[in-house]
Amino acid sequence: MSAMVVTNSPGGDVNPTESPSVETPVATVPAPTRGDDDDSFAFGPNVEFRRPLNGDYDFVTEVTLSGEMELDQYNSAGLLIGGGVVELKSGSFADTIARQPFIGEVGVFGRHYFTPSHVFLRPYVTADINWFLM
Repeated sequence: MSAMVVTNSPGGDVNPTESPSVETPVATVPAPTRGDDDDSFAFGPNVEFRRPLNGDYDFVTEVTLSGEMELDQYNSAGLLIGGGVVELKSGSFADTIARQPFIGEVGVFGRHYFTPSHVFLRPYVTADINWFLM
């Protein structure tokens, strides 16, 4: 792509098509391509503490490691693996049949963010498929 700048010599009747010209090139900058940045994949731990309002469980503590890949500006997908402990309520039915229960988890997830990837606070909805072992 180039731009043409036509200059006329001073004085007289000059035909612009016969006048000397200077051709000035216009620089083009290529658009960034997806995946050039380091933010397209994230890996990290997550620690959860859950306290149910009813049932045989007193609390659940779980640690998961997840890897999340950004699919586009609003969507991502990932894998997770984790494990934790379940504290049962003393005297409950589950407490009488189980001793120091442990949970394990392996799964995949998808997330849809409501804000673009460059925003600091990013609320999202998620869907996941997990396999639990207790």
